[in-house]
Amino acid sequence: MLNAGVARVVINPPLTVPHAGWGAQAHVFPDGIESDLWATVLYVADGTICGLLVDLDFSHFSIEQANAMRSRLERELGFDPSVIRISTTHTHAGPLIHFNYYRELEPVIDDYLAFVQDSVVEAARQARERAVPVRIAAEYGHCAAGYNRRQRLADGKVVTGYSPDGDTDPVLGAVRIVDEAGKPLAQLVHYACHPTTLGPDNRLVSPDYPGVTKRTVEQLVGGYCLFLQGAAGDIGPGPEGFLADYEAVSRIGRTIACEAAKTLMTLEAGQRDFHYERVVESGASLAIWRGEPRMAQTGKLRFFTRTVMLPIKRLMAAAEGRQMFEGYQQKLYEQLRSGASEERIKEATFMVKRSYKVWEQAERYAGQTAIPVETQFMTYGDIAFVSAPLEPFSSTGRWIREQSPFRFTFLSGCSNGLISYLPPQGEYAFGGYEVDTSIFTEGAAEQFAESVVNVLREVAAERSEADAAAP
Repeated sequence: MLNAGVARVVINPPLTVPHAGWGAQAHVFPDGIESDLWATVLYVADGTICGLLVDLDFSHFSIEQANAMRSRLERELGFDPSVIRISTTHTHAGPLIHFNYYRELEPVIDDYLAFVQDSVVEAARQARERAVPVRIAAEYGHCAAGYNRRQRLADGKVVTGYSPDGDTDPVLGAVRIVDEAGKPLAQLVHYACHPTTLGPDNRLVSPDYPGVTKRTVEQLVGGYCLFLQGAAGDIGPGPEGFLADYEAVSRIGRTIACEAAKTLMTLEAGQRDFHYERVVESGASLAIWRGEPRMAQTGKLRFFTRTVMLPIKRLMAAAEGRQMFEGYQQKLYEQLRSGASEERIKEATFMVKRSYKVWEQAERYAGQTAIPVETQFMTYGDIAFVSAPLEPFSSTGRWIREQSPFRFTFLSGCSNGLISYLPPQGEYAFGGYEVDTSIFTEGAAEQFAESVVNVLREVAAERSEADAAAP
């Protein structure tokens, strides 16, 4: 039987940690905290293997930062890194932890990241200690809160905005985990939509709509809710995105939560078998039925990683990238010291952050033609979770789901770090932010998707062979 435990800690940053990271923002530090940021840890085990799913209200970690957290969990709690998934909701209103933007703030950010690591280790320890036998079930719902954001202007330019007729993925995934008595332990909500409702003018730390979704699901259904970001590379909140409208944050978050709650409560009803028991005379003869918990998913827990090699573009030399970044960084400092206008500071900030991305990629991958991408798999019964340090587009998530031999398949990006966007081949002709900043060449998304499906088919075949051999 599957065992699971869950725990949560608050990971709010001090207001001396830089905020958000929008190129068009004029502020460095937040004015306050709108809602608590959470780290929620789900521990799962079946007697032969155990693993951790860590859900954090962050935009993303670098590969190094995610690996440092996994190494800490390995060192202190004995978990192999291959069974640790560090997932972020991808909120763009959280702390900015890429200290290279503001070199004098490195000690503050390092201290905060150490606090986050301490908090995650403690939550993981508590989750493991709380583990009990559980039943798990999954279902798909439908939610139209996410919109295609690859907007084409009249002159053909692609901007990140709102494309009402563009490609999207309205499928919502819901996973319900209950104890033997049927009490909710954890609810997993999987949905593809960038948490960019709060944009450059927002000055408050916030989990954006995933925070509202998690809180609302917990109120309606019970247990702890974890939010798993889907293949959201081309999906956003639509025309209400990039502002500082907290009413929109609440509405979008509750819309997703209500669909998730409906799906989860339908699962709850479907997890019981009813048997006629007796008649009670009460004027009418009343038939009394008794419900008993039904075993949902069963099987062997699998938690492992595979490396997928993906082709990348030719990148500039690392030294050239560093020189470009440091030049723009110096200009930003000059603008800040001289009291330049907000518009000038925004322009300088944009160039610093865009050039940093170029330099960071060159520092890590210059001279290579293909790079290894760690892809993580967790399967149990007919449920498969797939995650990678990428931002895949919705079409990739849909294709993997439709081709997967598992009844329920949930692809997530922003996991165990973040490398780059992964656009499908057909988008390269149009350009735009997601294509221009991606390090991958045309065809990489299709190669990734095929590799993932092949692994899922291998696992499904192994499961079928094991079932056939069982007495």
